Amino acid sequence: MMSTRFRCLRQGSTFLELLVAFMVLCIALTGLVPLVAMQSRQLARLERHFSPGTTRYLVPAANTWAQKLGAAAALQSTDPGLKPAPPVLEIVNGDLGYSETGSGWQDNPAGLQGYSRIHPAGNGSNSAQWTFTRMQPGWYTVLATWPSAINQANNAAYSIYDGTSTPTLRGSIVVDQTAPPNGVISQGQPWQSLGTFPIRSTTLNVILSDIPSGQVCADAIWLVPVRNTVTVNSFTRSLTDPTVSATVSVTVVTPQ
Repeated sequence: MMSTRFRCLRQGSTFLELLVAFMVLCIALTGLVPLVAMQSRQLARLERHFSPGTTRYLVPAANTWAQKLGAAAALQSTDPGLKPAPPVLEIVNGDLGYSETGSGWQDNPAGLQGYSRIHPAGNGSNSAQWTFTRMQPGWYTVLATWPSAINQANNAAYSIYDGTSTPTLRGSIVVDQTAPPNGVISQGQPWQSLGTFPIRSTTLNVILSDIPSGQVCADAIWLVPVRNTVTVNSFTRSLTDPTVSATVSVTVVTPQ
């Protein structure tokens, strides 16, 4: 016995289905319209803020965390002037920031820039000083370089001070200047770390005394800031709020 199957193909949509689809579209538009309106208001506000008749200056953030996130502090209509010069982190004898006390200092035809300064052993009344100003408070690794010589002191004493009016001694380090500095190579010269120290003020002084048993050599001092590593993981922005929320992770560098 044979059977016959029939397949019915429906043409078009029913009125009820069209009505439901229309209602869904209306609901979607109802939620979208406020967003479009808010965005339009924000754009209008931004256009008013940036009036073509007003000159605006982008002022970098002064806050350390804002700088790490690459954020700008503000837009202002007054000229902020020139950006302050960054602090000098390396001073060679003869540079601004290098000074000597007492007498008897002499030129030595060897050093970072082709010469350095030397002084015979004394009673501490003669010293060389490297003064770093406009520092940002924080941790700094202090490095020194010198041309070694067999007649130089094997106990040359460097002292690190924080501040000027009432300086705080952060550390005293003795090095052997009969041998070359033991450390990183920079500008073709070896540098030896004198340690990592906290600086609370904006001035750091390094003093080399003539007290050691042999001749002392004053050449150059280099500061390397110790900074934490900040990684930006995500940003969150709102259509109605100009602020930005950021999720960050921080790797804290602990000075040794």
